[in-house]
Amino acid sequence: MRSANHKLQMNASSHESQNRLDEVIAEFLQAEDAGQKPDPVDWVRRHPDVADGLLSFLVNRHQVRNILPDSVSRDEPPAPAPLPAGQILGDYELLSEVGRGGMGVVYRARQHGLNRVVALKLMQSGRFTDSDEARRFQLEAEAAAQLNHPNILPVYQVGEFEGRPYYTMRLIEGPDLGALRSTISADIRQAAAMLIAIAHAVHHAHQCGILHRDLKPANILVDPVTKQPQVADFGLAKRLDATSSLTLSGKVIGTAAYMSPEQAAGDARHVTVATDIYSLGAILYEMLT
Repeated sequence: MRSANHKLQMNASSHESQNRLDEVIAEFLQAEDAGQKPDPVDWVRRHPDVADGLLSFLVNRHQVRNILPDSVSRDEPPAPAPLPAGQILGDYELLSEVGRGGMGVVYRARQHGLNRVVALKLMQSGRFTDSDEARRFQLEAEAAAQLNHPNILPVYQVGEFEGRPYYTMRLIEGPDLGALRSTISADIRQAAAMLIAIAHAVHHAHQCGILHRDLKPANILVDPVTKQPQVADFGLAKRLDATSSLTLSGKVIGTAAYMSPEQAAGDARHVTVATDIYSLGAILYEMLT
């Protein structure tokens, strides 16, 4: 009996230690996703209780990054200077910058023809010279434009400014799902209802032959009026019926904390609708905990 109790205590301790390590790794990845560039050495020093496991993770991750194909750039392009307020792009007048993503800058803009305020996503300066990047941006617009669902951010129009493609979409002047995490986690029914709505939207995209591949709280906006989620940012979208892919073999794309194992492996051929479903599970877990 004493031996059995001792084994149970050891198993419980091991489980708690693993959970603690998982939490620290998740915090590190989220800090990277937020652009904070955490120092690995400092991170190990700050978490001595899981130092061995954390060090092993960081070393392995460094090795994986070093064996990425040479054709995969490890450096982000320099952030372009924002276009000034009042800049005219066709029928649109830029009002202010809203945010930046992997491929583009989002502006608050006024469409004069219809007298409405929209969100305008303009491809970053310097990236449009890369034909693959330009094609991905075009596919993002095309993918989002063909989707018609109340929980998917609608695309209005596609255009070009000085050789840089852009598209406009509905402007949601509210927080993303990540900003509401603490509020939602206190109400499991609200979390479940939110995830159900998001899941229906993703299912619609799948029925239209489109994988999102970068589902995460930052890519889900919440309408401040209806409180309904809006799935956005199809920058890494992939057509299920595509015979070829713009994703390089071995290139890992997506956001680490929400990425399925097959997506993390970098083999686009094995990425299916299950990849988006895995991300939905990670989002629900984050909302609940």
